[in-house]
Amino acid sequence: MSTGGAFLLVRAAGRLVGIAVEAVIEVREPGELGAIPSLVPALRGVTTLRGQLMPVLNLAVLLGAEPGPSAVVVVTDLGGRRIGLEVEDADIVVGAGMPLLSADETLPWARAIAALPDQVYVPLLDLGTLAARLTEVST
Repeated sequence: MSTGGAFLLVRAAGRLVGIAVEAVIEVREPGELGAIPSLVPALRGVTTLRGQLMPVLNLAVLLGAEPGPSAVVVVTDLGGRRIGLEVEDADIVVGAGMPLLSADETLPWARAIAALPDQVYVPLLDLGTLAARLTEVST
């Protein structure tokens, strides 16, 4: 068992998942989304962030679930590109040093599982794997 850095807890499809703080740029209200035609079911539309277009994806759909009510967008840096992840809630930042367990093939989009107090286990998103799933769907 290893330990990990800080991560932001978010709720998507009623489940808690973590996003590494170093990948989070900001948390904001969804605002107006411009619709664009897409073969990617998770793509909700585009918005502007500091004068640049940014795609907004529903995280629940990316994780293979039905979309829930989305209240906030977590703006992430994915390989130098800004992507908005629509989530039900962005909760708290959990500090570094939490024990991490290995994720397996049952959670292909998780890089590890954080063991929080009171026996709460939270999958930590592997944003690179999620991006690869998008590429697979859209080609």
